[in-house]
Amino acid sequence: MALNRRIKFALSDEEYELIQRNMAQCGITNTSAYLRKMAIDGYCLKLDTTEIKELISLFRRISNNFNQIAKVANSNGRIYADDIKDMKESIDRSWDGICLIVEKLSTL
Repeated sequence: MALNRRIKFALSDEEYELIQRNMAQCGITNTSAYLRKMAIDGYCLKLDTTEIKELISLFRRISNNFNQIAKVANSNGRIYADDIKDMKESIDRSWDGICLIVEKLSTL
């Protein structure tokens, strides 16, 4: 996308400081990008993705556990009940995390 059009406007010191504070709250350091986003969409969201990152980590552990169980099953043909129970608990925790994230996102 070629950026070949310019829009120029003047601000008071108070307006400039307000824009800078809003940019900081959104975690944006590029003034042009922020003003373009606000002019086109009218809003900017900064999401705390901590819970999503934890959920991704949990899914990685679940995947690893599945792989380990599959290796054991392929090598000796046995799967242990405790392993299955642990997997089910991990999946249940993951589902709870997904529901919480979706609930929070639906309030935006």
